[in-house]
Amino acid sequence: MNGGGRITGSGSRGAARHAFYALHSQTVLVFEDGFAENHKVLKLVDDAIYTKNGQHIESPTLPIVVFLNPAATEVIAKVEFEPDYVKRAHLLADALKQAQTKLDSETNH
Repeated sequence: MNGGGRITGSGSRGAARHAFYALHSQTVLVFEDGFAENHKVLKLVDDAIYTKNGQHIESPTLPIVVFLNPAATEVIAKVEFEPDYVKRAHLLADALKQAQTKLDSETNH
């Protein structure tokens, strides 16, 4: 995240900045360096990053935003890299809504 860049950028830096901005007040954000920390996170998160549509991905385009439940035992939403700012904004908002709905349903039981 060093250096310049804008959240409207179409590259991975722009997408990472966008996720920080869009989610900073509503979630706990934990970012891993997909290169230096590759495969050193929770298996649950690693599996979410390296799986798309049930298929293993050898080299996913980062960043990928993974939402976990508070116990960090379940992926409740995921946002794949999206270069388009407007589409990415909708994907982040939808994932946040999906995560919140899932958490609300769990706490209301």
